[in-house]
Amino acid sequence: MATQTTDYEELAPRVVSALREVFSSDDDLVKVERGQGGRVRVLVVSDKLNNRSEEEKQDLIWTALARALGPDPVSRSVSLAIAYGTDELM
Repeated sequence: MATQTTDYEELAPRVVSALREVFSSDDDLVKVERGQGGRVRVLVVSDKLNNRSEEEKQDLIWTALARALGPDPVSRSVSLAIAYGTDELM
C-alpha cells in the first residue's frame, strides 16, 4: 500500500485560517506542524474549550476543518488534533 502525501505548505495555512475563524482571540493558540506524509498535526489551546468534554472539543475542531476544507480532504490531510482548554493547563 502506497503512502499518500499531502502538500503541507499549501494545506497548513488553510488549516490555520479555518481554525482561526473559531479560535480568533489573541490568547488562543493554534499551532500546526508537519506530520508523516506531509499531513498536518494540530494543537489548539483556548478558553473556548474550557469545561468541555474531549468529544466536544474534537467536534468543534473537526467541524471547523470540515466546513473549510470539506470532509474528505480533512480526513486525508489532518492526522491529529490535540485540544486543551486553558483550565486544563493551570
